[in-house]
Amino acid sequence: MLFRSVSKISLGLIAVLLTAGPAAALPGGVGARLKEGLARGATSMVEGASTSGYKGFFIFCANYPEQCTGDGKAATVELDEQKARDLVEVNTEVNTRVVPDNRGNDFDHWQLYANFGHCNEYAIQKRKALIDRGWPIGALALSVVHTSYDKGNLLHLVLSVRTDKGDLVLDNLRPLVLPWNRTGYGWVMRQSASDPLRWVLLGEDVDPWLKARGREVPAEAVAAKAPNAPPEPGPSDAG
Repeated sequence: MLFRSVSKISLGLIAVLLTAGPAAALPGGVGARLKEGLARGATSMVEGASTSGYKGFFIFCANYPEQCTGDGKAATVELDEQKARDLVEVNTEVNTRVVPDNRGNDFDHWQLYANFGHCNEYAIQKRKALIDRGWPIGALALSVVHTSYDKGNLLHLVLSVRTDKGDLVLDNLRPLVLPWNRTGYGWVMRQSASDPLRWVLLGEDVDPWLKARGREVPAEAVAAKAPNAPPEPGPSDAG
């Protein structure tokens, strides 16, 4: 049912006005809420100081080093018709193909080719799919959120995309691509545009909270596995 409804959304991509600015019109395929969000002033997130990433992320980079290496391309993408189509198609395909894994017994191994998993599998596979379509790595940021502004909530991983019309979000909990400031999420941190191995804060008083929850990553986590080690079976981290 999800696949059918979202496919209709994808097929609605026809034309885009290439006018810069947050109120620019976008293809209907991106969804009415995205268009509304841009009209209300979708923006680029303000990034703060560097912070520590997740253990699962560093293990992911050890297993898939090509996913964690900068490509020197611009970190902001011009959102034309084809790019909008890419976002909708990738979000739909991964959300449809990957089956949620609700066991919750392994959050440290993010699998790039799994057909089941947690939010991490969805986010990293969407990121890879866009990279494979020629998107610059710097424009695609794994991003940590909490799904309400109650900081006691479990953290959730999504993919945020830096575009000239604001930052957009691909999420396994939603069928539509939305502006970041229309998701209702509390934004914690995400990958830096200049270095995919570096994470930056996105909210106030987040770093002390993460430390209190034991989210510091030991330096040796980067070398936790050999770079060419195959991915282990099972689900993954953050959400």
